[in-house]
Amino acid sequence: MSELQVRGYIVSTTASYLRHRMADQHAKVFANLSPSLRKILDDIKPAQWYPVAAVSELNRVIVAEAGGNVDERARDELRKCGNHMAHEATNTFLKLFMKMLTPGLFAKKLPDLWSRDCSGGRLVVSADDKKLSCQFFDAAGYDHLGAVATGYVGFALEAMGKKIDKVVLRDWSVQQPNFNGVSFDLVWSVS
Repeated sequence: MSELQVRGYIVSTTASYLRHRMADQHAKVFANLSPSLRKILDDIKPAQWYPVAAVSELNRVIVAEAGGNVDERARDELRKCGNHMAHEATNTFLKLFMKMLTPGLFAKKLPDLWSRDCSGGRLVVSADDKKLSCQFFDAAGYDHLGAVATGYVGFALEAMGKKIDKVVLRDWSVQQPNFNGVSFDLVWSVS
């Protein structure tokens, strides 16, 4: 079985978040990235496939910059990264389209989006009138996927007019960044 791969935009928008987050120090941080990742970032193509190790390395840098082993700070930074990624991936037309979507329709399309952007693994999604739940399987090597996805999916729900009241992330920690079956719930108020 070959290594999981992701689309270039996932790597480039994660790098973009890190550049933004690090402001004046990003040159130093990027100089310490692996040579293979630096080479990818020099000529990245949004729709091309890249090894998941590239985005995982960037996610680990985000965790380190957030304070290392403190799950809450790392989870918050990774969520912000996912939110940034979704914002960058969504142009004006898509933002308008998102306002017409419902969480139920979005939940049905999420596994297709996963398949479009990741070469393997599986995403199981369910939704009701106040909660959307996601569970990832078989995404070996995609460190911190669950924490980042809470921001990505949360951005979409907020674009639909939902105010996220609670995020529950299960089977994830800084020490165990990719547990098969990592899952989360996003809960919003019903008006």
